[in-house]
Amino acid sequence: MTGTPSDYADTLYRVYVEIADHEDFGKRVIERFLSTRGRDIPGLQFEADGLQRIADGYELHLPIQLVLELVRELGRENVAVHQIVRLGPVAVG
Repeated sequence: MTGTPSDYADTLYRVYVEIADHEDFGKRVIERFLSTRGRDIPGLQFEADGLQRIADGYELHLPIQLVLELVRELGRENVAVHQIVRLGPVAVG
């Protein structure tokens, strides 16, 4: 079950979200989503500098079950999502 949509553990994964981001609007949507959901999930400690711009999207840390919620939120705000890539678990140390 680890790393699947049925994974409800607090494990954070590095996720690449490729979006159409006109004037950083998509970035602001992601930041708002993470700060709002971060209050609900103890393991999700969002820090603005943890959101890294990469190519045509962003790398961020999310529990696997929040990936779909993030895609829904971006869609609600009319931000086109081109791809989502799970890069692997976040190293705990």
